[in-house]
Amino acid sequence: MNQGVMTGCQESHEKYLESWFENYSKHNDYPVTFCDFGMSEKARTFCKKHGILLQASSKVIALPKSPYENTVWTDINCEIKQTLRPLFEMTSVEDGFAISYSKKQKPQCGVIAFKRTSPVILNWHAWCIKNKNETDENTLNFLLKEKPFHITQFSEKFLWTGPSKAPPNTTITLAY
Repeated sequence: MNQGVMTGCQESHEKYLESWFENYSKHNDYPVTFCDFGMSEKARTFCKKHGILLQASSKVIALPKSPYENTVWTDINCEIKQTLRPLFEMTSVEDGFAISYSKKQKPQCGVIAFKRTSPVILNWHAWCIKNKNETDENTLNFLLKEKPFHITQFSEKFLWTGPSKAPPNTTITLAY
């Protein structure tokens, strides 16, 4: 499969699952892979009905297992308000990876776009295995500072995390 979307969920975040899919489906029809980080049987049934279910212990473990050539990952607490097509297009850079940065210039891992063969994904996965006590965001931050990858940095138009209300043309906002 060429393009698809991934998200992950554990039982404590299942309250977002149906609304995530409902909002996603209003604007997109790419196939979806749901990563099971410890869901209830009810949530697993929902995911199997609406997409592919993949067992994984975390996001970084799941990403290299993407069944798609080009993937957009969104955390389950994201509200998708527009098509994700521009994010797929952002993976055309040399290292096939696109992400947003915070005001403090740290990567925002809630929404990423990547090619399955991206060296960023493969290195991030390896760094997380070596540094199990660090968060996904911290390991990615260290990796991107240490290695000169050619990636796309996308604007707040594609991921709004600010405390104020998002502008009307924003693609994705955080639900909390």
